[in-house]
Amino acid sequence: METPRRIGRCVLDPARGALRDEAGLEIALRPKSWDMLLVLARHAGRVLSKDELLDAVWPGIHVTEDSLVQAVRDIRRAIGDAEGRVLRTVAKRGYLLDIAEAAAAPDRPSVVVLPFAHLGADPSQAWIADAVADDLTSVLARVRWLFVVARSTAFTFRDTATEVREIGRRLGVRYALEGSLRSDGDRLRVSCRLVGTEAGHHLWSGTSEGSAADIFAFQDEVTRRVLAAIEPALLESEASRAVLARRGDPSALELVRQGIWHFHKVTREGHATARALFVDATRRDPALCEGWTWLARVSAGRIAYGWAEDRAAEGAAAIAAGLRAVELDDRDPYAHYAYAIASAYAGEPQDTVRAGETVVAMLPFFALGHLVRGMGLLFAGDAAPAAESLAQGLALNPDDPQNFVWQVLRAVALLVDGRPREAREAAMQAARIRPGWRPAFEVAACCAMADGDRAGAASFAAKAAALPLPSGDVLAPFRARNPGLATRLDASLAEERSQPG
Repeated sequence: METPRRIGRCVLDPARGALRDEAGLEIALRPKSWDMLLVLARHAGRVLSKDELLDAVWPGIHVTEDSLVQAVRDIRRAIGDAEGRVLRTVAKRGYLLDIAEAAAAPDRPSVVVLPFAHLGADPSQAWIADAVADDLTSVLARVRWLFVVARSTAFTFRDTATEVREIGRRLGVRYALEGSLRSDGDRLRVSCRLVGTEAGHHLWSGTSEGSAADIFAFQDEVTRRVLAAIEPALLESEASRAVLARRGDPSALELVRQGIWHFHKVTREGHATARALFVDATRRDPALCEGWTWLARVSAGRIAYGWAEDRAAEGAAAIAAGLRAVELDDRDPYAHYAYAIASAYAGEPQDTVRAGETVVAMLPFFALGHLVRGMGLLFAGDAAPAAESLAQGLALNPDDPQNFVWQVLRAVALLVDGRPREAREAAMQAARIRPGWRPAFEVAACCAMADGDRAGAASFAAKAAALPLPSGDVLAPFRARNPGLATRLDASLAEERSQPG
């Protein structure tokens, strides 16, 4: 197998048949330009004459040198080499390509979306299976921490019985998304599963059903559900890999992956360990966007949960880290999310709303974008759209370990919007996720009181009183900017506690 190589700002991967930019997105090249790039790459560092190139790229065909010059222009445009420093013209001799050996995004998790099988009786609907796989490939390619194999390469495995571990070995990828479309008249069902190619183990599986009468809406729904489910599954898998590996001298990105694993424990010790790892990662590689992104996230979390030793200093650090992440990669939705969550707990809620809207515009199926936008709207006192945005985010990612916080925020938004019954259910969802978290029962008590259920309110208030006070207040920014509403909630809770048991 030919080794991937870095060419200018791009990575050439002959085995996968792809030339990709620094974000992992495939760059299109005309067939003969691609052939010439491969020839030049195989003879990198050596001058190839025009005759050698013409014979290699157009064997047995007479073409003028204009075709050669056009292919050179195509390659230089693709690799960002307008001045000809990488693909050099050597006067009166030919062309020379200067490239270096470089694995194609070695630290990024890699995934291939395999062709979906069509299991229906109507062959005219087989195209839908291809369309779903195409959509998933395109959307996953926009997730900047992923390396996604090009569709043209993935589809070479159509109608083959190649085992997934063999596909992983051939393509050099760690994950494969495979699936099938079953059609029965107007009814469609897509089944998907995410598989780790090293051991062949399943990380996630799911199904979506819909109607062929509204095929484009069905495709969008499948893409939304799959992306929302597999992205956190991939992130969790990569974090576990990094923790298990624990190399003697890990790279900055490996430190970030280890930190993510500790971050998702959602404990004081876990956040402290994660923050130390993220700080170390930013020192080792100040240009690594992921390090600053996660540093902003963990710092905001430590403030929200009351685990920050110096709230003001950590808040300033969170904002600075979020801004640095956006500076390094303003096309990364995670970077904008990091700035949004930092702004929520250490800045201005309107900044949170704007950054959240940027995230949603970049990646509409990214749950955290909707969630942080809803948080900003709630903290700014705009309850109705806050509740809607939070509901969208929770629907996109129902398994996030921090959903107990998002559910309580949604409960408060619904309560302020005059929907106490819905608010109570959201608060109880938070209590189901984190049964020992006092704020869930306190908010549930307020909701029950507002709904006229005094007995229920007293029961929730008693449960809350039996639990330890949290070290922080996730609703602190809401209270600070909406003192009237906060006073009403606190008064309601005080009234419930005073009721006879």
